[in-house]
Amino acid sequence: MKQTLQCILSRLLLLVCMAVVPAVSWGQDNWLDEAVTDWYTNTTGDIYEISNAAQLAGIAKLVNEGTETFNGKTIKLTADIDLGGKEWTPIGYYSDKYFQGNFDGQKHVIRNLSITYKSEQYAGLFGVVGDGTSSSGLNITIENLGVTISETGIHGWSSAGGIVGAANGVTLVIQNCYVTGGLITAYMPGSDSASSGGIFGAAAYNDYGSTKKITIQYCYSSVSCLSAQADGNPLDVYLGGIAAGGGGVKLTISHCLSLSTHFIAIRLGEMGSFSIGNIVGYSGNTTIENNYSTPISILTKEDRHNSSITTTVPTENTNANNEVSGTFLTNANIATAFTGWDTDIWEIDNLNLPTFKGDNITPQTLISDYMLEGTGDPADPYLLSSEPLLIWMAEMLNKSDKYNDFKSKSYKLTKDITLTKEWTPIGTDSKTFGGQFDGNHKCISNLSIRKDYDYAGFFGYTDGATIKDIGIKTADEGINITAQYLGGLVGHAYDTNISGCYIIGGELKSKQTSGNCSIGGIAGTFAGNAPTINNCYSAIDITGNSADATVGGLVGNIEGDISYCYAAGKINNVDGNTKTGGIAGKLNDSHQLSQCIALNISDIPANGGRLCSGVTTPTFSNCYASPLATINGQSVADGALDNKDGLDLTATNFTDDADGCFNGWDGSIWDFRDGTLLPKLQNFTAEQPDLEKLNYLSFNVTLTQPAEGGTLEVSYGTNQKLNNGVNKLPGNTVLTINPKQADGYRPKEIQVGGMVITGYSHKVIADTEITAVFEKIPDPVIPDPAPEPDPTPDPTPVFYTVTLPAVDGVVSDPVPGQYEVESWDSFRFYLTLDKDYDQSVPVLTTDRGETLEPRSSDGAYVIKYVRSDVEIFIDGIMKNPDPVANETIQSGQSKVWTDKDRLYIEPAITDKAYIYTAGGSLEVVRSLNAGEIQTVQLPAGIYLVRIGNERFKVRL
Repeated sequence: MKQTLQCILSRLLLLVCMAVVPAVSWGQDNWLDEAVTDWYTNTTGDIYEISNAAQLAGIAKLVNEGTETFNGKTIKLTADIDLGGKEWTPIGYYSDKYFQGNFDGQKHVIRNLSITYKSEQYAGLFGVVGDGTSSSGLNITIENLGVTISETGIHGWSSAGGIVGAANGVTLVIQNCYVTGGLITAYMPGSDSASSGGIFGAAAYNDYGSTKKITIQYCYSSVSCLSAQADGNPLDVYLGGIAAGGGGVKLTISHCLSLSTHFIAIRLGEMGSFSIGNIVGYSGNTTIENNYSTPISILTKEDRHNSSITTTVPTENTNANNEVSGTFLTNANIATAFTGWDTDIWEIDNLNLPTFKGDNITPQTLISDYMLEGTGDPADPYLLSSEPLLIWMAEMLNKSDKYNDFKSKSYKLTKDITLTKEWTPIGTDSKTFGGQFDGNHKCISNLSIRKDYDYAGFFGYTDGATIKDIGIKTADEGINITAQYLGGLVGHAYDTNISGCYIIGGELKSKQTSGNCSIGGIAGTFAGNAPTINNCYSAIDITGNSADATVGGLVGNIEGDISYCYAAGKINNVDGNTKTGGIAGKLNDSHQLSQCIALNISDIPANGGRLCSGVTTPTFSNCYASPLATINGQSVADGALDNKDGLDLTATNFTDDADGCFNGWDGSIWDFRDGTLLPKLQNFTAEQPDLEKLNYLSFNVTLTQPAEGGTLEVSYGTNQKLNNGVNKLPGNTVLTINPKQADGYRPKEIQVGGMVITGYSHKVIADTEITAVFEKIPDPVIPDPAPEPDPTPDPTPVFYTVTLPAVDGVVSDPVPGQYEVESWDSFRFYLTLDKDYDQSVPVLTTDRGETLEPRSSDGAYVIKYVRSDVEIFIDGIMKNPDPVANETIQSGQSKVWTDKDRLYIEPAITDKAYIYTAGGSLEVVRSLNAGEIQTVQLPAGIYLVRIGNERFKVRL
């Protein structure tokens, strides 16, 4: 299925901007309904002060109803105002209601400005300013004001701007102002032009160009999109990052900056022109000096009369075709860009967009996110440090008429980037990427694709490309679309070499239910003359949904060689297709899979393979697979290093030793860590997952019933029970052991691997046997009616000590102390929390490794079968409220601390660490060596850590 170029371009336009058609308000609240004007009636003189949204709306009410023009008067803003996205009515309306005063924002910001389309309504904070005559000599200044636009944007009739939509018959100065946020768009259905500007729209219907002028200075705009549509014929469309244009009025723009990245102009009529520029659209009668802009703007012109769309990039310092874009920002000129800006008004650090002095609320925006460094040559690649730069790259390759200038260039990531917008894959069937992409050991996170594409992934279609050292983390909800070729990194990779890359995150799934479909963690399909993938891994789940789908943990369909890679996510094909494998769905003849490891703990359809399906006969060399993966529900019995199922991994060969599965893997590329975790790629700055090797191994757990006195029940998971004899279980499975004595017997001991344990749980980390010993309860001694001489004394009972600790905030019954309990009897006690500690959640454990839960009938805690000295631990008690600090906690000599999602343990002794959840469940057991730091990755929450007699409480 091929998409036409026109369809692709139209779809991409919709991704960038909202449609340039009127936005309609359906019962939306309007600030005019809450307008307050008492500040106007209670003030004497020509200066008014306002401080809230209702008072600001009062200005619009007074002006638009014809009560006041504010000619010769000044309004001062004394506080920031948040309009909350509620509908704003511009101050000044069409042809006869003008704002004629001055406005001083006094370095304050009006946030979340939202305006919907209305006929004959110029749009901006101010709709129209002036008086419509040529003789008044009216002068207006708007200054020291910031405006942020809501996501719904500003929608105007004919002309729109962030500060002022239109001016008519006035000398206007806009200075020391900025506009950021959502789009600004204008729509003109009739007999006039359409104009949109980041700060100012355009001069209105009466120019009076010989006597009036407009000056914009020391301002910047950074709105997401500027667009305009004119339906008449012949009509023009004007777009400018600072101003659309001045018409016949003398317009001066100086010391301004535009970081707006998308400009979309639409014309329906047969005749007319497009005028687009980063700084100004129409440049007639305009003076432009000392202005700067981003070089990554995308200029789109849609001529609907001729059914054509052209997308280009701005040209620096040129008036050609009325596209005036100032000087492009670079690291070399950024300081110069703000020369002359008043440092009593602006905070300028040459790193972030300027903010007003004292503004601690406006989030900072790195200017470097909008600067393009490099030439694109291999020795001087384009440097990509932000989401806007990644979007620029995608659009240059997908839809720009400069595609041929960019398709074979070199690109390099310089930062980890978290995407905030839905992603459009780089490369289509008609415009493929064939350059070099150096991930530079950086990660692109939150990759989200929601629309259907033929080729989908971070890259859609590559041809002749080289991609290396990049991490991709898909969004938590995964990618679930209809796609013919779907991969986390590349949808369809042709003659492409990929190395040093990883894929983690949410599931990758194609909804395509018929026809050929290839899905893989790294690439959907991999073809060409001699392409290679090496030193990569995928740890995401892969799902196909078509009888003709080819599904692989790393790649779906391969015509190339793969080496030194592993895949750890689950794979599934809803239709049970035979072309399914842990590494590749299909690896074609004459190609090779070497030094690869399939760790997909899933059931692969019949005729599939733990490494690759058996529909072709490629070459396999030194390949391994998890014994937990099954084929059509059956364990693999004949896996080998050189066949499609790979050799079973074991605790012995799952290493980087000379005879291990990672033997020969490059230690300068891979970090094999402490031997308990899967290797990760070195030098990446983003976190990679900690995947425990034990999760992918199978162990024999033999359940042997006692010879007499009762039975042993061992369960795990959700009501799953061990069978008598040998059971195969994944590593790290937690077993619950429940001895059930027969009448006249009682449990004496539980044995795991020949060793007596004190608790009733065991985590599987090796082959082992579990059994128990029961002993008879002695018959009671009935004395003879008459005492016998020299009677034999009763056996001396055996007692053990139970220690109940004293803890601040807790009252126990009985009181804290040591109690003697006869062997195999129980010890019962109660806890009551003091008032100041009643928000605590007690966590009770013992040195036998068990967690105590209160009895549902009466809340008592019971220690059963006391057969050794027992020490009780009471944790989780702290004074209300419950502050938990994530700082280093030290008790005795061992240290326990947290950082992000990791727990760090530096033990003072060689022992084991028992890690419990706040609810008391045993989560992890780790063997410790004195002085060696262990790391454990855990979900967010509160945990208790016990090392010998030391206890710690931490929060992740």
